[in-house]
Amino acid sequence: MAVVNNIDLFANIPREITIDILSRLPIGSIINAKFVSKEFRDVIESPDFHLSEPQPHLLVIPYTTTSSSTSWHAKFLKLKGDRIAPNTVAFELAVPGYTPLLLSSINGLILLSEYHDDLPLHHLSICNPITREYVTLPNPPPPEYHYSRNSSFGLGVSRRTGQYKVVRIVQLDGKEHECQVYTLGTGKWRTIIEGTPPVKSRAVCSFVGGNLHWLVWSEDEDEDEAEVSRFDLETEVFTTLPVPPRCHDLTSHRSLYVIDDCLCLCDDSWSTSNGQIVIWLMRDGKSWTKDFFIYKTCHYRRLFGYLTPFKVLENGDLIMWDRTTACIFCYSSKTTYIKDYTNFFDPSFDFQSIALLYTPSLIPLKTLFMEEDVRSF
Repeated sequence: MAVVNNIDLFANIPREITIDILSRLPIGSIINAKFVSKEFRDVIESPDFHLSEPQPHLLVIPYTTTSSSTSWHAKFLKLKGDRIAPNTVAFELAVPGYTPLLLSSINGLILLSEYHDDLPLHHLSICNPITREYVTLPNPPPPEYHYSRNSSFGLGVSRRTGQYKVVRIVQLDGKEHECQVYTLGTGKWRTIIEGTPPVKSRAVCSFVGGNLHWLVWSEDEDEDEAEVSRFDLETEVFTTLPVPPRCHDLTSHRSLYVIDDCLCLCDDSWSTSNGQIVIWLMRDGKSWTKDFFIYKTCHYRRLFGYLTPFKVLENGDLIMWDRTTACIFCYSSKTTYIKDYTNFFDPSFDFQSIALLYTPSLIPLKTLFMEEDVRSF
């Protein structure tokens, strides 16, 4: 505790005031405060403690030639108003694993995969980097048919019951697919076969409005039609949504994301966007609108690769991640000016580095996992 002239400054402060003071600290200070004293740690880990105003951050897990196989030095970048705050919070993400694959994030929890080419299975973990807790999930059961590692994963929470669920879609031997669902706290996977869409291996999964979404294409040789497959986490039923106009052909340069709680499609294909990156948003849950046009040819070196849109700032600028150059940049639709934030990172970062929008929370994993072994790092 804070001691001045042998006087403990917090000894006589009511607990509720201590909670109020600590809850107003930046997220990096809260992480560090847990290691200051047992009293601070107990306050922060108590059910009464909540972040006063959880703010979205960019969570970046760098991958370099010197990266360890058991820990990664991740960074938080705070989104503040119309800019990215210049100060970063670095911490060690020491969840045991192999090549880090950060699959999804919801309410402060992140889904990690310990996938490695030499392993027959994906090993999955749920982690809260703020509470520094993680749980390793049991392996999904092999399908009844020939097992394939071609899988895609999603993490979300149901609207009515508030249950957190991990969903895995795996390709079987041939064109058939199978859906497996893991409800946090149950300790087991369930299989859903009916209506499972042909999701490609490692396809991006986006959670919004109690539903997981994948961009899928028909596997019929006579058809080449794209659609959005939606999985309701409450009813566990698949339905479909249309894609934007001129986005029906098969290409790896289109992916689904979420911007400001709206489903987003980023079209980065030269064939249909005429050298533009086109950002579509579905604001009403039914129809698409074009919200951003970004000309690649104006800033070709920075905008050549696969792009992930994160958030629209208060001034209308768009924060994005270029996966090929491992660079975060801000695009202004008013001036078409691009500002990059390369200086925040080690220049040795490569295309395997990972970034996503993350809102910190203090959800203790022990409240979600009844049957699993919660560990700390």
